[in-house]
Amino acid sequence: MRATRDPRSPWGIRLWFEEEEFDQTMDGVRQRAGDVFAEGRGVDVEEILMRVYEVSPDYLDLPRGVLGRTVFHADGRMDIHLSRDLSERAEHGAVARRRLRSTMGHECGHIALHRGLQPSAVGVRDAPAILCRAQALERGDDRAGEWWEYQANRAMASLLMPSDLTRAVLSRTLRARGHDRLEGALEAEEGTEVLKGLSRAFDVSFEMSLYRLGGLGLLPKIVPGGDKNAK
Repeated sequence: MRATRDPRSPWGIRLWFEEEEFDQTMDGVRQRAGDVFAEGRGVDVEEILMRVYEVSPDYLDLPRGVLGRTVFHADGRMDIHLSRDLSERAEHGAVARRRLRSTMGHECGHIALHRGLQPSAVGVRDAPAILCRAQALERGDDRAGEWWEYQANRAMASLLMPSDLTRAVLSRTLRARGHDRLEGALEAEEGTEVLKGLSRAFDVSFEMSLYRLGGLGLLPKIVPGGDKNAK
């Protein structure tokens, strides 16, 4: 990681990470937390926050369109606030539950990557809260927008679908369908079902599975059959 001055940044600086640093950082965070993955339930982000950072998310009424926010305090404390409305909806549906998990992973990414933006570190009395809006979580590969949101999204992908676990689960899923490689599943028009299997294993959206496999170089750019059956 390196930092440069940036007057357009809310903190007056910009942080830069090499691509491999996202996996390295979030793998380290997960490993510090111990056994936090269960197939079908995914990575327990709330447990990671408690074990590694001693942070317990608060569920609050946030401004419209804001799913979560991270606050770095002058005394070094860190707070994560999550949308109470999203939390309540998550109790009744997989789509909302997975969005809540992604939001929590996104906020964990802010803490893992951006603790250097604490007020004492950047020479200000009060640093702005990092507001995470729905559209920022959905456009995960937007490098041209708010760089801190792109970085937190990238960290979230590494946390929710760790490289080693993703490769292992993908291999088992393919073997269960009689394939050695993903290309074989795609040629048999079973790519969508394989991705759905990954989504269930890690409790993430189909789009997250697609994005993560692409980021790991495991998915061809064009998927035969597409994701027309994905929900």
